[in-house]
Amino acid sequence: MMPPLSDMWSSIPHETVPIPSGQSLVDVQQSQIQSANDQDPPSIIAEPSNAVVEDLLEEMSSRGKGSYFCPYGASCLKGGVSTDGSLTVFERNSAFKAHLEKHLKTYKCNLPGCPNKSGFSRPDLLYRHQRIVPHEIPIDPSTD
Repeated sequence: MMPPLSDMWSSIPHETVPIPSGQSLVDVQQSQIQSANDQDPPSIIAEPSNAVVEDLLEEMSSRGKGSYFCPYGASCLKGGVSTDGSLTVFERNSAFKAHLEKHLKTYKCNLPGCPNKSGFSRPDLLYRHQRIVPHEIPIDPSTD
């Protein structure tokens, strides 16, 4: 016979958050998110190098949760800042890794005459680019 659900819940580590009268659970969650945004995010670097971003990627485990901020802080132009100007909190390692890859763009097109010089954050985007974008072979002026 299974124990009552209340006994099972009490054996799971969790934090009880009191909900003030007149507020809903959504109100409490929104205020917690706002207070997290009001705090100074840890280790924001003015101009992080690719090496800093690569180190962050290597240090992270493949799965997990946390509270991660983009190392570029408020100057991030790749989704690390919300539309209201607050820093985006990445709560899953996978989402934070995907965000960091946007800064690195490690996947480069090696087709001759490629117009894209910056690269791509994901291999599927590189593959799509190579299929769709016309690549012109540069004309060597010494052969004329």
